[in-house]
Amino acid sequence: MASATATYSLVNSYQGSSFFNDWAFYGSFDNLTNGDAIFVNSSVATSSQLAYVNSAGNAIIKVDNTSTVLFNDKRNTVRIASNDRYSVGSVWVTDMLHVPYGCSVWPAWWSQAPAWPAGGEIDTFEGVNLVTNQQMGLHTDPGCTQVSPVQTSTLINSTDCSYLTNSNQGCIVTNPAPTSYGADFASAGGGVWITEFAETGISIWFFPRASIPSSVASTATSIDTSTLGEPVGNWPSTGCTIDTFFAAQTLIFDITLCGDFAGNAAIFNETCTGVCYNDYVVGSGANYATAYFEIHHPKPSHPPQTMPSLSTVRVSNASYKPTYIPTAVFVGGTSGIGAAMASSFAHVTNGNANIIIVGRSRSAGTSLIATFPSPPASAKHEFVEIQDATDMDQVQSLTQTLVSAFPSINFLVLSIGYLNLGGRDETAAGIDKGLAVSYYSRWKIIKDLLPTLTAARGTGQDVSVLSVLAAGEGAKIDLDDLGLKKTYSIGNSMGSGPTYTDLALEKFASTNPGIRFTQSFPGLVRTQVLRQTHWLIRPILSLIMAIMATSAEDSGEYQLFALLDGITGDGVSKTQGGAFRCGPKGDDLHGKAYFGDDEAREKVWKHTEETIAAATNK
Repeated sequence: MASATATYSLVNSYQGSSFFNDWAFYGSFDNLTNGDAIFVNSSVATSSQLAYVNSAGNAIIKVDNTSTVLFNDKRNTVRIASNDRYSVGSVWVTDMLHVPYGCSVWPAWWSQAPAWPAGGEIDTFEGVNLVTNQQMGLHTDPGCTQVSPVQTSTLINSTDCSYLTNSNQGCIVTNPAPTSYGADFASAGGGVWITEFAETGISIWFFPRASIPSSVASTATSIDTSTLGEPVGNWPSTGCTIDTFFAAQTLIFDITLCGDFAGNAAIFNETCTGVCYNDYVVGSGANYATAYFEIHHPKPSHPPQTMPSLSTVRVSNASYKPTYIPTAVFVGGTSGIGAAMASSFAHVTNGNANIIIVGRSRSAGTSLIATFPSPPASAKHEFVEIQDATDMDQVQSLTQTLVSAFPSINFLVLSIGYLNLGGRDETAAGIDKGLAVSYYSRWKIIKDLLPTLTAARGTGQDVSVLSVLAAGEGAKIDLDDLGLKKTYSIGNSMGSGPTYTDLALEKFASTNPGIRFTQSFPGLVRTQVLRQTHWLIRPILSLIMAIMATSAEDSGEYQLFALLDGITGDGVSKTQGGAFRCGPKGDDLHGKAYFGDDEAREKVWKHTEETIAAATNK
């Protein structure tokens, strides 16, 4: 069997204007494969136009083809690696319109574990010089071989995957399709590769543009690999126990020059003449006009997750041991999930933190603070009042107070609630109150506090923002009526807030690298929100909550887990900055009920700026 019968939910993370946000640039010469190349850092790649998004919305990664390189120097190019890693049970679907080719050019789209050769390497696409067919394969510790593959290619170069065999040749399969590389690939309009990283084995499919299955369309949010037919290359677990030889993979695009493969005289002379470095790298860059990737997207999936137990979550939260005094702001922290999170955070830090509770009830806030471990003289536990979070002027006054008192903030939690089961209820500025609390006020708080968040990040401290709302419960939005003036309904209001939040957090993340922005969905939780419902239905809802809902205390632990995901407090996070969506137990929701794209993101952002400006007369 070529692959496990499985449907994977795809995460559309790397596409459009934000493509490069979640990748790390290598920033050094090629000390890995002895290439005559310098893998530039992000700033050089951007300023030299070696990595950018073109007018079609596709990512370009290229070799410098404008500079003259002197003898003994190397030519600039790019290598990027994903911040995220993808473990066994993942798939990545990659749509490219052009791949690099030309004499001395050695491009690859591949993945590897951090401690390679331990954890293995998967080469989805690799080409060299002017060959007409790409190759694919694996590189591992000794003991992994390709045995009895179910695949369409009969061009098996080698079956021993060990990096110690044949100078790390790997177990390589050549793609028989001439449209898989070079000029023929480009003239055919490119194509799609699908890599399945499963316990039953590793499989790679290739489809030229004209043959891409409808199930792999760019708008697809899931893929069933059992419908794809036989892969081009297949490495079953019968010859290579996947869990033994492979670990979570970092995705990598790179283009090097000459080096161990393209510069090998025997390989170079098969399709090129002269001397690799002397005749191509040195001198004019004219040879590299075709040495670029044009990528529409890689769409990776994550494997199904095992939900952590409450005890596991508590242990994880307790492992947060900051080497600095963190500052945490809990907006909506006087009751419910926010209060539970604040209490847990206070006990995790043993009170050794600046903790600011923001809410309407001063008595509730001060009573909560009284339950915290006493802070040292160097820390503060304070209450800051806001009576109406639907009023943008009051929100602005709040943020001004916070910025003045706390120039550096590490954690920002937004859990203010508002429940309206009636008709549209507007603020004095004409904003729907439901959206004012679920979205607009939260956006403004984040926007106004960004200087304090970036200040903390600038000192190497961890920074995380969590909006407790309804991640994965959003709806498609009307870009012509974002204020819901014409199309208001309770459902539209409740569905729009999570989608607006998804798009806004992505925008915040794209311009504030290193800061983690998360929207969460806590699920059904026993909080005081029932007080806002009609007295006739309150008993029924109370019964449902008693039977099915999570306590605010337990939910608070899970939400703190989402806030602190991968953060230990030593300034070295296990996770990177970016935009995330998580469920009731801190689980990654991936693409569930996601309705974003570049157009929607920009329109929502512009609409929000205009709405807030009008509401605050600024």
